[in-house]
This record gives sequence, structure tokens and C-alpha cells, in this order.
Amino acid sequence: MHLCSINIPQHLLAIWRNAGESRIRFDIKPDFIILDQNEIWKSHGELVASMRPYLPTSFDQPPRNPALKINSGFKACEYLLYFWALGPVVFRPLLPHYLWTHFCKLVSATRIIHQRIITRQQLETAHKLILEWEMEFEQTYYARDLSRLHYVRPCIHAMIHTAQETVRCGPLNLLAQWALENTIGNLGRKVRQPSNAFSNLAERGLLRARQNALMAILPDLAINSHLPRGSLSLGNQYYLLRACERNEKMVQLESEASTIRNALNIPSSSPVLIQKWARLLLPNQQIARSLWRDGRTQDGRTSRNVKLNVSANGYIVFAEVKYFFTSNLYPGPGQRAFALVSTYSNPDVELLVQSHNALWVSKHLGSHGLRVIDPKSIESVVAMVPFALKEEEENNQTFIRKYKDCMCMIEKPFLADVSSSTLLEELEHEEDTIDN
Repeated sequence: MHLCSINIPQHLLAIWRNAGESRIRFDIKPDFIILDQNEIWKSHGELVASMRPYLPTSFDQPPRNPALKINSGFKACEYLLYFWALGPVVFRPLLPHYLWTHFCKLVSATRIIHQRIITRQQLETAHKLILEWEMEFEQTYYARDLSRLHYVRPCIHAMIHTAQETVRCGPLNLLAQWALENTIGNLGRKVRQPSNAFSNLAERGLLRARQNALMAILPDLAINSHLPRGSLSLGNQYYLLRACERNEKMVQLESEASTIRNALNIPSSSPVLIQKWARLLLPNQQIARSLWRDGRTQDGRTSRNVKLNVSANGYIVFAEVKYFFTSNLYPGPGQRAFALVSTYSNPDVELLVQSHNALWVSKHLGSHGLRVIDPKSIESVVAMVPFALKEEEENNQTFIRKYKDCMCMIEKPFLADVSSSTLLEELEHEEDTIDN
């Protein structure tokens, strides 16, 4: 937890800013010092803060403006999203290309070792990337200059052992302090007897242990007790959640209607009658929203972009959910649930290769990418953040045409770690039925 979420990010930032204990005196400024000027640091901080509306609520606390808050209680979870989720996007406009690709090696390896399930091949890839990153770090940043010897801190060397420790101990995020610190926090909030706080805390801990034991014996207790009124079970721990339309209504947009007709084999002369639903609870406890009822305000956060467990041309498919719906038009008994989505294009291969799979850049296909899918093909909720261009690229028409309106796909690190309090807050929101 502290190595990847605090030590490494703080050390790299100190080097790039030439600040704190990493400060050096130089005659010719090294090209890795990119954030030493106040205006550049402020601009970078604003870019990081501007990503907040694009990060789903299940991504926990998004990083605040580091130019304002980096010394004011910047949390480990903020560093986690700042460096290992948004890092390839927000540092690309600043770092020289060779340093950016070097940084992306560390990002790719860190993302792998943060997974809950890691294959042997992935672990070997991560180990190779970390070894290359550490060697190139010494060659580039330290460069056998005694005045920079303090750059090679123990945390730099410790990264070499992360893949090997994963083999010995298992996925490292399962051994981290996230769960323990979260448990301390939510148990502490349950204390209601200040005069005898420790006894009250012990009773709360005992109650929590009994609840966990019951849910381990009867897994159905873990989800159903939290479901709001009006939810619809789809099986395999997928649940449609309100808001929803009271009755089936005709689809107005012809592009959407024709897509649904083709998917459900409905005659072209027949009207398309569906009942829209707003949200879907996934087995990983994330909640996928939809464009129909996302209703995000200027300060809100978007949770309608999803990862599908299908592939096209060898690439995973990502999509924006227009709405979930049920319909009696599909052949067979009873209602069936579906989702109308608009897919994103395949990634830019050049950037994907240069970033060692750390930067996935694609375009929203709009009405050309409309598809009807089974909601149970949705694997997780992801973020789609705007792709930031370098200063010289903003004046290049070729780059503007190629990357205009492009979005970068961001997945949450160690996805399975979603606290129950976050889930309850999501479920308690927007329970009322929509009557149109």
C-alpha cells in the first residue's frame, strides 16, 4: 500500500518538481525536471482536477488538485488514481517521450500487481517491465552523478521484489492495509457511547464478525438485504435498479428503434415498446448507470461507461450505456432484460504499444456504434476521460484531426475492493419510480 500509493508517487513528484530532499543544483536543467515552474504546476493541477466528473463514484475519492492539496492531506487512494490510473494521460503532455514510455512501464507493471487475479504470464511481464524500469531509472535520473545519488531511494529498489513477493505471498493488494484501515474507520463511526467507547467498539466488532459469518454461510444474505424496493433480479448477481418507467413506451429515435428491431428480430412494421431502467448492480458491487437517467450535474461523476466481456478484432469492447430495458417483444416466455449501448472504437495501436498497454485511446462511435446487449455481459464500470494533447500537438492539424474528441479508458485498480458503505450510498440514491 505505502510503497505504490505513497512512497513512489511522492518521490517521482519531488524529482519532477526538483523540490524537497530531491532538490539538486544544476548548470543545465535536466529534461526530467518538468514541474518546477509555478505556472506549469498549476496548469497540471487543474488538468488533474478536471478529470473528477469522468471518474465513476465506485472509484472512491478522485484526486484533488495536487497544486493546491499535495501538502494538505493528499490521501493514498488519491495518489493511487493520480499516478496509476490517470498518470499516462496527465503526464504525457509534460514528460519527454522517452521518459513518458519509461513511466508507462512502471504503470503497466503496477496495474498488474494490483490485480486480484494474476496469471503467470502477466506476472512475468510485470517483473520484466519493473526490472527494465529500475535499470533505466538509474541510467536516466541518477546517471552516475554523485549529486543525484539520493534519487535511488530504497523504494526504487523495493519495486524489483514486488512480482517475486506476489508469487510468495499472493496478490499484494490482499495483504495491504486498505481493508484494515477501512474497517477501523467504519467501526469507529458506529460507536455511540463516548463514556465507554472501547466496550462499545468491541461489541460492534463482535456484531460485525457474526454478520460476516452468517453471510459466509448464506451468501444470499450479503446482497438481497441491501437491495432497494423495486429491484429486478436477472440472475448471476445482476440486478436492475430503479428509476424505471411505469409502463412500456414506444422508442422515438429511429436509429435506436431499428437497432432494437434487428437485435430482437422484430418486424420492421411493428412499433418497439420497451420499459426503460436506469441502473444495473454488478456482481463486483459496482453500479452501472445510463445516459437516460445519469443526471450528472457539473460537479457530479459519470458511471455509465462499461467494459464488456466480449471482444472485437482481438480487443475488449467498451461502451456507453444509453439505457437498460425490459420488453415482452422478444420471443420466449416472460420479460427479457437488455441494454442499449453505444460502443467505442478499437484503441489507437501506436499509443497502446508505446505506453506498454497503459494508455487506451479511442473514439465514441455515437449512433454508428449502437448495439443491444445482454446486461450480464457487462463486466465492470470504467472511466472515459478526455485525451490531453501536448502543446505542440495542439497546433498540429494532423494530430487534431486524429485525436479530436478521443477518450482514454481508465479502470479502477484492484476492482474488487468496494466498501459496503459506498454500495449502500449508491443504492439509497434515486429509488423513486419515474412516471413520464
